Amino acid sequence: MKKQSKSLLGLLIGVIVLIGCIPAGPCMAKNNSTQINIEIGKKTFKATLYNNKTSRALLKKIPLSCKMSELNGNEKYKYLSYELPTNKKKVKRIKAGDIMLYGSDCLVVFYKSHKTSYKYTKVGHINNTRGLKKALGKGKVKMKFTRIREQSNPNPTTDPNQQANKKLMIKIGDKKVDVSWEENESVGALMDMCKDSPLEIQMSMYGGFEQVGSLGTNLLRNDSQTTTSSGDIVLYSGNQIVVFYGSNSWSYTRLGHITDQDNEGMAELLSQGDVTITISVE
Repeated sequence: MKKQSKSLLGLLIGVIVLIGCIPAGPCMAKNNSTQINIEIGKKTFKATLYNNKTSRALLKKIPLSCKMSELNGNEKYKYLSYELPTNKKKVKRIKAGDIMLYGSDCLVVFYKSHKTSYKYTKVGHINNTRGLKKALGKGKVKMKFTRIREQSNPNPTTDPNQQANKKLMIKIGDKKVDVSWEENESVGALMDMCKDSPLEIQMSMYGGFEQVGSLGTNLLRNDSQTTTSSGDIVLYSGNQIVVFYGSNSWSYTRLGHITDQDNEGMAELLSQGDVTITISVE
């Protein structure tokens, strides 16, 4: 009888565990990151909350309005009236757009990259930090966190096929050029950056063969050793776009190639001094 009781108990526990693992309702969200909006004045930034206990606990408090205080010229923070689960680690380097938890009750949004010796729990990251510093200003600021309702595909813009009716366009100065874009996650993320308004990038000449400019944020990348040619457009270090009028060998993620300019045309566009490029979705 004792053996039968243990067997029945084991069976009951197994059924309970099995029922608890059925992916229904909120349990489904545990397998995916969650997209939210952060409203700062008239500006709205999309952010991704990571798949961890802290983010899921914070998500239950959303919609959330906070008056954030300024600190150190690189962050806005708010001490919450409740504690959240923690998994504190030394992050060593903060990136602009990082959303962290300091201690168990201090929500922090960083708008400037810097090194740090403090421990934080990672909560999420603002997808595109362009204009973030300006929106936050120098003093206290009100921020509203809201959940994006449509979550069936957590990364809708990383698949270029979903934007089949739209195309990335690029201008070098005032000259519009034709580009054959790669079909990869980096181009999808770049398209996401430009979908609401054109992206202007101040470029700088480098090495006598390229112009390089900062995107102001990090994109998904898949670097590989690459030998470029005139007209190539690549992503360097995840956060810089490079357009070539010569050749170089380095580790890059390919973005595209300018198809309507020969070597002389590219040199004329890029070798006369620093330029501004504008990327838009049409």
